[in-house]
Amino acid sequence: MIATTTLNKIRAEHPCEDGWKKLLAHLGKTKADDDVITLQTVLESNGIDDALWTLRASDAPEATMRAFACWAALSVSHLWDMPVIVREYLETQDESKRAAARDAARAAGAAAGAAQKQQFIGIFCTEEGEGLK
Repeated sequence: MIATTTLNKIRAEHPCEDGWKKLLAHLGKTKADDDVITLQTVLESNGIDDALWTLRASDAPEATMRAFACWAALSVSHLWDMPVIVREYLETQDESKRAAARDAARAAGAAAGAAQKQQFIGIFCTEEGEGLK
């Protein structure tokens, strides 16, 4: 599939000004219009971050975007202690597991954030500066 969008659709999503100006310059335009552009054009102009962001303004099917998001999450699964339910959802995209996976991922993220805060306090906010544990 070749995902497409228009500058008017992108503008309606309130893009960051720097990225917006960069895309307009790349296209040789000064304002939004309804000419169809591909996400590959956005990728070539602005890079992967803006191309991913632009998905929200594209005609890419929701199921395709979800499948890509699952692939991306699985590709970095080695970087954290992923709860089993999260891996199961990402591998199967079984909607009956989605809510539990979301809750487990949020809880894991909150726990990681709390641990990071405690480590920060131990290193930078105490007289003894305990160092890394």
